[in-house]
This record gives sequence, C-alpha cells and structure tokens, in this order.
Amino acid sequence: KRCAKELLTEEQYNKPHPVPGNAFGSTYGAHREFLEFDLDQHRDLWKYGKEIGIEWATSVWDTTSAREMLQIPCDFLKVPSACNNHFEMLKVLRDEFKGD
Repeated sequence: KRCAKELLTEEQYNKPHPVPGNAFGSTYGAHREFLEFDLDQHRDLWKYGKEIGIEWATSVWDTTSAREMLQIPCDFLKVPSACNNHFEMLKVLRDEFKGD
C-alpha cells in the first residue's frame, strides 16, 4: 500500500506520466493513485482470505498507508527493504500493530 501524495514530491506528483499511453491519470501521481487499492478494497481482500482459509498481508510504504492498514486486522504486514530507514513509519508499526 502506498500513498502517492506522501511518497512523491509535489513536482513528481504533478508531472505527466513518462509514457502517456500507459497512464491511468493526467499526472504521474493520479496514475499511481488509480493503481492502488483503497482501504475498502484491502478490507474486502482480507475478508475473502478469511472466508477461504488463507492469511492476507500487504506491504506498507509510508506512515499514512501503515495507519490505514492498522484498521484491518491484517495477519502480518511487510516492510519493504526500501523503507528500512523510514523511522516514523517503523515507530507507528512498532507501537500500534498487533500482528506479526
């Protein structure tokens, strides 16, 4: 899970997609937002996994997304290696996440 507005600078967010024919939005940021599942979609995936007997997890790339995913009782969350030094997000997960 990624929050494009948190991960991208304003300039990056507002730039056009580098390959306009592959874009799902008028800017790169809008394109990234279109590709991300929202909280309800993540919750639906978690519920479906429970119905069929599998665990569900996602990667979180930023503090906003970490806090959103804490609203779902995820079985576990993955921290991408690119985020190993994102201390604000890691502190939120350490202090607030109750899973593995």
